Amino acid sequence: YGQRIRETASARVPEQIFELLADRQIMHQALREAGVPVPFRDLEFPNINGVGRARRGAQRLGFPVVLKPRLSARGIAVTLDISEEAQLSQAYQLARHQGRQVVIEQMVPGATYRLLVIGQEVIAACELAHAEGLSSLQTHRPVPLEGIHVDLRAMVVSAASCFGLAVAG
Repeated sequence: YGQRIRETASARVPEQIFELLADRQIMHQALREAGVPVPFRDLEFPNINGVGRARRGAQRLGFPVVLKPRLSARGIAVTLDISEEAQLSQAYQLARHQGRQVVIEQMVPGATYRLLVIGQEVIAACELAHAEGLSSLQTHRPVPLEGIHVDLRAMVVSAASCFGLAVAG
């Protein structure tokens, strides 16, 4: 009955699903369609391929912003709370090092969580933190499920179902 969990899903998940989950553009759209609130993105440049486009996107969205590689998972090369153009250039280079396409979105204040879904239920949650000196989100601390609003838990289960995931995190 046991099964191995790879990154954020069980070993029974087809490789194509892992590829979809690593595509931040597809995930953003799927979460939005599932009713999960997602940050605003610069729709003119959904895939930024130059620091100039990143600057224009940040100007349209308004600082602070988040910059991340389009094809990456687990918070790798994500820069949060970019509030000036000098930071934006550094963040762009970091994200670009992970992949050719970069996405920019509005920075939404608050905590970031990773939720573990098994079947139709959220069974665990942890808060993620951007570790100082690191360019990826790291697990910070477990969070009691009572601390995650029931509506958000339902939206996350719905989003996992969109991808046919019985186990996701």
